[in-house]
Amino acid sequence: MRPEISIICETWVRAVHPQKIILFGSHATGDAGRESDLDFLVIWENALMPSNRQKSIHLRRLLPRNVHVPIDLIVMTPEQYQEATTDTRTFTSQISRQGKVLYESLS
Repeated sequence: MRPEISIICETWVRAVHPQKIILFGSHATGDAGRESDLDFLVIWENALMPSNRQKSIHLRRLLPRNVHVPIDLIVMTPEQYQEATTDTRTFTSQISRQGKVLYESLS
């Protein structure tokens, strides 16, 4: 696993305490090449930042300056995630089944 994955995950966990971080795509399946991007789904509730787009921008700004890897980022609330995973045909449901959980809050 690329060292950047741990750095990114640890940064987000310390800063925003998400409910869950899932790595998906080629890095989760072991098919990543040198130029592959990192794909993350972050489950995070934040009443002060209701827009998932705002949350995504905030998470990107938290990344250390020495992390130079393309990142695709999806942010959802726990409710959105639960609803999206009930239909097995959705992309989110596929991520839930095939992705690699990097972090999950105990609470």
